[in-house]
Amino acid sequence: MRQADELAALLGRLVTLDGVHQTAIPRLALIRSSQPTEPMHGLHLPALCIIVQGRKQVMLGEQIYLYDRTHYLVVSVDLPIIGQVVEASTEEPYFSVRLDLDPVQLSALMLESKPNATKPGEGGIPALGRASP
Repeated sequence: MRQADELAALLGRLVTLDGVHQTAIPRLALIRSSQPTEPMHGLHLPALCIIVQGRKQVMLGEQIYLYDRTHYLVVSVDLPIIGQVVEASTEEPYFSVRLDLDPVQLSALMLESKPNATKPGEGGIPALGRASP
């Protein structure tokens, strides 16, 4: 069994109801959905989002970001988005882990690291990255 499958099985035992579940670890939430959702408008705060099982899309203006267990999402500033779980079922619910990022600490990190400027069309907010098992 792959590590992601083991983590999905563990989350299935810990999180038995759909919704967002805060943990004892500050700023860490576990999310479950046993069915695809309707598009939901909201303000996405700075966070790292890792999908353990299922698939989700986030729309920012005309841009659509589709991510799953092989891609993670990082949002570094408050963004008005439309989010939708697009792959989930009772047998294989959508599970994700969200770590809310502290904007003050994030700003300090950006100033310390002096990131390289990106060319137009590269990078972006939000950003998707490839996840490894």
